[in-house]
Amino acid sequence: MRPSFRFVTSTLFALAVSSTAMAADGDWSGFSAGVSVGYVSLESDWQDKEYWYYGGTSSYKAIGAEIGLVGAYDRQFDSLVVGAILDVDYTTIDDTSTYDNDIKVTNTVTWLASLRARGGIAQGSSLIYLTAGLAMGGFDHEWTDPSNSSSDAFDFSNDNVGFVYGMGLEHRISGKISVRAELLQYSIPAAADTNGSGYTMKVSDELTAFKVSANYHF
Repeated sequence: MRPSFRFVTSTLFALAVSSTAMAADGDWSGFSAGVSVGYVSLESDWQDKEYWYYGGTSSYKAIGAEIGLVGAYDRQFDSLVVGAILDVDYTTIDDTSTYDNDIKVTNTVTWLASLRARGGIAQGSSLIYLTAGLAMGGFDHEWTDPSNSSSDAFDFSNDNVGFVYGMGLEHRISGKISVRAELLQYSIPAAADTNGSGYTMKVSDELTAFKVSANYHF
């Protein structure tokens, strides 16, 4: 089940309030780097604009795990913290669904990357923030119909640059080490492919990710 923004937002705020009551003051300025793990869900919308297969839009959902590397740079001004985050993740999403009894539709995400700004409020050793920026990934889409010729197939990638936004909570557990939790929503614009029979399909991709990272501050 896809994690809801309302639930995770409430959790992050509750953790921030409880942790800052006991935390010592910290400085968030500088570089940090870490590793992350998480959960990611995908929704791929196939748009049959030319009514080749009944027309309309067909949605396919899949879930997977992700693991990756993350780096950040921040500056702190009193309690205000602003900075940037760069992350790259490997994902395990690889789903094949059946459409109209025999058509195989495969949606795969091999990697995700984002470059985001973030801004938030530091209280003690905790930082709660909003984040937004650019995102792209390794999105591969395939449509095959065993009952028809190979010219009816689609096999293409969505290399478009999209948008990502979300929120997070980061907490210093020591002077150099922090843990971070983020909820992110990715939106990748549609890519189009024309098969050998001259018909076109468009596919757009939406993802929701919840991930946790451990980070070292230099």
